[in-house]
Amino acid sequence: MEESTCRSVERIFEDVSFNKRDRKRLQFDDKKLNRFFENGMLNYSLVEIVGISGSGKTQFALTLCAEHLLKILEENRQTIVFYVYFNRMFPIHRLKEIIKNKLDLKDSRIHFKTKNIHSNSASPPGSTSTSPFPSAHEKRAEQLECPTDIDICSDWDNWSDANNCNMVSYSDRANNCNTVSYSNREDTLNGNMDDTLNLQKENKTQKHVLSALKNFYIQKINDEKELFSLIEKDIYHILRYHKISLLVIDSMNCVFNGNENLDAYKKCQLFTRVSICLKNLAYEKNFFLLLLNNSQLKKEYSGFCFNIFDYVINCPCSNTIIIFKKKKKNNKIARKMSIKYSEFLRKYKSINFEINDSGFRAL
Repeated sequence: MEESTCRSVERIFEDVSFNKRDRKRLQFDDKKLNRFFENGMLNYSLVEIVGISGSGKTQFALTLCAEHLLKILEENRQTIVFYVYFNRMFPIHRLKEIIKNKLDLKDSRIHFKTKNIHSNSASPPGSTSTSPFPSAHEKRAEQLECPTDIDICSDWDNWSDANNCNMVSYSDRANNCNTVSYSNREDTLNGNMDDTLNLQKENKTQKHVLSALKNFYIQKINDEKELFSLIEKDIYHILRYHKISLLVIDSMNCVFNGNENLDAYKKCQLFTRVSICLKNLAYEKNFFLLLLNNSQLKKEYSGFCFNIFDYVINCPCSNTIIIFKKKKKNNKIARKMSIKYSEFLRKYKSINFEINDSGFRAL
C-alpha cells in the first residue's frame, strides 16, 4: 500500500525553510528582554518599533548595536553593524557612552567574582605566605615605579581625535611616579597607585570602545530617492566588501511624511516596496533587520497607543510590530513596550522598561 502524501498543518510548517526553529537569533544581554522576544530576534525578519519621539526607540536601537558590536569584538568576527538614519545628527557620543558603561559593568562583575574567589581561598589569620609570586600590593608598587608607555589613540574614520579621546600616555606620568618613596605615608602611596590604576583602566576601556566602533558604519538619508538607491543598488556594493550582521533603519517614515505629494495610498505602496527589498536582502545575506518609525498621534486617537490607519499600512510590511509608549506619572516617566502584531511572538504581551547610562533596560 502506497504511503499517503497528505501532510498535516504542523508537518507543513515544520518542513518550511522559513520556520523559526532553524533560524539564528540575536539575543540580548538583558534576560528579561530576551524572554520578551522569546529567546531573541529572528534573522531576516523585519522587526518594526513604532512610537512617539522620546519614547525610547533610538535608545533601544543603540543598546542593541552596542551589545552586538561588543560580541563581534569579543568573538573576533569579520562582520559590521550598518545604521541608516534620516534628517538629523547621529548620536555617536551616546553610543560611545553605552559601550563604555557596558564594558565597565562587565569589568565590575568580573572583579566582584574574582574578589569572592580570593576571599574564599585566603590564608587563615597568622599564617605566612610562602608563594614565590609577588603579592598584589607588590605588583602595584612595581607598576607604580616602572610604568610602561602605552599608545592607544587609534583613528576611527575621524570620529575621534586626541582631544575627544581624553587619552593620556603613561610616559607623561613617569617622572611623577618615579618620585614616590616608600618612606612616605601609606595613604599617599595608595592614592598614587589608585590614580595610576584608574588611568590604566580608563585607557583600556577607551581602547576597547574605539575597537568596537571600527565595525560600525552609518549613512545619512535625506529623501526617498536616496533611500531606494541605497537598498536597491548601493548596499550591494557595500556587501561586496563587508558582511552585514545587523541593519538598523531609524525613522524611515520621516522621509515619506515630509513629502506633501504622497497620499496614504502612495505611502502604503512605498512601505510595501521598501519592505520587500529589505526582507529579500536580509534573507539573501542572512542578517538581522530593525526598523524604527515615528507615530505622531492625532487627538481623536489619544485613547489608543498608535494611529490605527498607520498600523494597517504597516502590517503587510513588517513581520513584527512593537509599540513604545511613554507617559508621565507622579513626576516620573513610565515607559512600556507591547507587541501589536507578530508572525512568531505572542500578541499583546507587554513589558516596562527604563533608559539609563547603559541604555535600554527591561523592568
